[in-house]
Amino acid sequence: QFNKVSNQLLTYNQAGILGISGIGKTQLARMYAYKHKEQYDIVWFFDCKADLAEQFVGLAKIINSSICKSNGCNLSDTVDTSQKSVIEYLTPQKNWLLVFDNLTINQNQKIKDIIEWQHNGHVILCSQDAKDLPMPIRMTTFDLKDSIEILTKLMGHTKREDIDELAKIFKGNPVLTVKASLFLKDNKYMSPEEYKNILSKSNNQVQTHVELVIKQLNEPTKDFLNKIALLNNQKISKNIMEYIVVDKGDLTEILYNLSRFDIITNTNEVELIFEMHDIIKDAVLELAGGKINQKNANKLLDRF
Repeated sequence: QFNKVSNQLLTYNQAGILGISGIGKTQLARMYAYKHKEQYDIVWFFDCKADLAEQFVGLAKIINSSICKSNGCNLSDTVDTSQKSVIEYLTPQKNWLLVFDNLTINQNQKIKDIIEWQHNGHVILCSQDAKDLPMPIRMTTFDLKDSIEILTKLMGHTKREDIDELAKIFKGNPVLTVKASLFLKDNKYMSPEEYKNILSKSNNQVQTHVELVIKQLNEPTKDFLNKIALLNNQKISKNIMEYIVVDKGDLTEILYNLSRFDIITNTNEVELIFEMHDIIKDAVLELAGGKINQKNANKLLDRF
């Protein structure tokens, strides 16, 4: 899939990545951007679950501050006009990459103008829906051999028969394979055998996994997790987190507990930006229930 993304961008200036939630679309786009970052002057990720107009404002401001100072351009950075201004500027330019991520079912129409855009740069579209997506590159689950190799590397000295059985239970699901491996490696209260028996009987393995992780957390961490699951899980800053905890002194321990079980990930170590995978967020909210979610939403609004 990585080679297909590279080839389609070189040939058509556009690549569509298709697959279900948790299959690795975002990770593939990030891998490509990271490996080829030296060839681009601009790399920008759009979260299609959030307001695109505001994100175009951010991109316009970055171009104005980092590029236009030297070449004299000046892009509009208002909500109503920034997208048009950015597109007009980028169309003839080369050496830029835009990634439109988190498109769900029936959402490709939301960026129809981007899909049909003729330009000289590169655009990656990550979607769960094949409709209108040109020549989509399909993400697939891990095969059994790859699953066993990943579990073996992440879980160290676990017995081979347990790893083989876990790989079969996970059915190649990338998110579950990685997060379960880290959970079993770091928790001290459950053996791979116990974990395997619980998940083998589950109809929703990701939710069951999250439930097992939550049982390992103390009350301040559980409360914090339920609250941040209500936010934009693609981009949670530490500054925002400090408004959520009752005692700021607890935040370091809370982040450690959530990070070691791979519930949240630090995606920007300079600005301290964290993210939570969509399917983890959904599982947390489902387990909390409507009453707690409403109560926490009201608390967050009050604090903000």
